[in-house]
Amino acid sequence: MRAAAVKNGMLAGQVVRKPTGRKRSASAIIKDLIALTAEVVSGRQVGEKATIRMALGVPTPIDDTKRLTASDNLPTMGGIALGKEITKRTGWTVKSFNDALCFTAGEWQQGLGKGLRFFCGVTLGTGVGLGIVADGRLVKGSHGMAGEIWNSSLGDGHVEDFVGGAGLKRLFKTRTGRSLSGEELRELAEKGDSDAIAAFAEFGGFLGQALAWIVNCLDPEAIALGGSIAESFAHFERSMHKAMKKYCSHKVRALVAPAQLGEKAALIGTAMLFEAQN
Repeated sequence: MRAAAVKNGMLAGQVVRKPTGRKRSASAIIKDLIALTAEVVSGRQVGEKATIRMALGVPTPIDDTKRLTASDNLPTMGGIALGKEITKRTGWTVKSFNDALCFTAGEWQQGLGKGLRFFCGVTLGTGVGLGIVADGRLVKGSHGMAGEIWNSSLGDGHVEDFVGGAGLKRLFKTRTGRSLSGEELRELAEKGDSDAIAAFAEFGGFLGQALAWIVNCLDPEAIALGGSIAESFAHFERSMHKAMKKYCSHKVRALVAPAQLGEKAALIGTAMLFEAQN
């Protein structure tokens, strides 16, 4: 979990963090979300009657009723109207959005996608998410589910089986029998470990296939990669581009690069989406 104050499209103050503990109860997670926001607000000069406006970016689909969809990222939160629950406990004005859309909105406004009419953001965290900008507009789809590619077919499984943090860990474990985090694998690759290097290369190949599908369908001018795995871009860039060249139906013109704003993108984009709904 990350929280920050945003003013005029810029972070105002420090980012505060706390591990989500995704398998904890929904009540415990909601309690921490409230506490993090309160910590951010306490460090700012606000009056007693100030209205707290809380924008949430969550790593799971949100259905038509504003309820979260159960997923591996938040297995205990399925069916919960998160915004309403927080408002009930605090009286704050709360709006929730998919985190990939938040990330894409931030990068589109101030990062790699600034000034572009066709742009995509791909988050490579625990899983994988996609945000879409088409003809200068964020695309949410008829049910708010545009970009939910994680369960789409890839190889002999689904996209998330091979792409994202869980996919990278699985590829390395299949090769070695060892279970390491993405950060640990990056450190190994930087030290020249052949298994880690091979796992990243295999990961890049699968990511390139998924990105080729996006390019073939949407023809974006650029694709920003965000999330913790994007920090290892140098270790999978070559195999990613090789796969894209192989599977794209036309010459690849899309620039694919790590997000320029880093973790700021999602925080800024979440606030931006909140304001857009006012």
